[in-house]
Amino acid sequence: MKTFVHISILVLSALLWQACKEKPKPAANPATNIPIVLEGKHVDVSSLYKRNKEALIESLYQELISKSEELKQLDAEIKGIAQLQKQATDSFHLFDSKNRAYYESALLSTTNIRDSIFRKKVQGIINESFNAYKTQILPHQQLDSLLSQKNTTITDLYTLLKVVKTLPAMHNFQEERLPGTGTAEAFSRQLDSLVQKLYTLTKK
Repeated sequence: MKTFVHISILVLSALLWQACKEKPKPAANPATNIPIVLEGKHVDVSSLYKRNKEALIESLYQELISKSEELKQLDAEIKGIAQLQKQATDSFHLFDSKNRAYYESALLSTTNIRDSIFRKKVQGIINESFNAYKTQILPHQQLDSLLSQKNTTITDLYTLLKVVKTLPAMHNFQEERLPGTGTAEAFSRQLDSLVQKLYTLTKK
């Protein structure tokens, strides 16, 4: 499992590095390569970012999903993992909770025993049984832990995939929508003129 996870991370990391390294090629129709969420002067992505810092990349990725059946199926599969894990482990969790509730109740009941020596003997019997039970369910607990680790790995890899898939769109946006400096330069010259005028007036 660890080998699989390490290989998966290395592969997706390589894809991420490649996506960052390569400059996007000019497209014949640039508008089709720019995500809708980034297009138009009336789209305020800053408010989206302030509400949830992860919302922008999620919006970009959801747009990609809408155009790819493969990504759509993958997204549905990953979203269904939590429910599938619950179905796979619910019976054990219910079984375990009932057993633990019994042992907790049994130990609590011993507080009613007035004879301290007899009370300790009964508590010892209960604890011995509880320890045997914990040994019995150890394989189930280990499997439960393994399932949670795999689920975490999938979540981490999916986050990396979202970055890998959305970076090219951002590169296109950066290449094709970077504003010119003409307006700012003209305003800078206007400020220079105003500064000069103020200097002139202060010398009179």
